[in-house]
Amino acid sequence: DGLPAYAREAILSASGIKLSQALGRAGDGMIRFTRGRLKKNPKQKIIDLPESQKAPWRAAVNPIVDRWVKSTPNGAAILAAYRQELEAAKKVD
Repeated sequence: DGLPAYAREAILSASGIKLSQALGRAGDGMIRFTRGRLKKNPKQKIIDLPESQKAPWRAAVNPIVDRWVKSTPNGAAILAAYRQELEAAKKVD
């Protein structure tokens, strides 16, 4: 609050949602780059989890999620908001 208005504006224009989106794009690019290098390496094998195996993995993780929700103040609302944001982000790509 002690900064001049122009300094506060400079900080706000380079942070928040804009910074988060830029970091997300950079992270996605890094993942694509790394997967591309791994795929080219004959000693590496990348296996995408088939749909038939996703349900058992989700079932295995659910107790952990449930414990987190119960142990976190307002956990159910936070998890619901996170899932909503995740779905919205998937639509942007």
